Amino acid sequence: EFPTIDSMVPAIRNGTSNMVESKFLVRGDVIQIQESMIIPADIRLVNVGSIKPVINGCSLFGKEGVHIGEINGNGNYYRSPNMAFQGSTVESGKGLGIVLKTGKDTFLAKLTKIDYFENESDTK
Repeated sequence: EFPTIDSMVPAIRNGTSNMVESKFLVRGDVIQIQESMIIPADIRLVNVGSIKPVINGCSLFGKEGVHIGEINGNGNYYRSPNMAFQGSTVESGKGLGIVLKTGKDTFLAKLTKIDYFENESDTK
């Protein structure tokens, strides 16, 4: 069975901590990431503490063992070392990330050219 994005994620919105359905995450939400989690949105890592998360993005970048934090971004948003993308796996560690893109705007959606909301009303 393929891993799936957790339906509920711990998020801070407007200063309040709650469990939020992944599909209702919005830009600016702060989410907690932890080991074995599938990243539910494109996020910028902002607080990783002493246990830096190792995020495997090989499903997105096509190379075995590629870890997002090891890629030199050189100004490229998609290759920035503090970015984690929807569909990547947190192999170890934990931290906080600010949601930047969700749904059809994520790197994964653009990569696979999937329109998540083609036949649904906008959930934002």
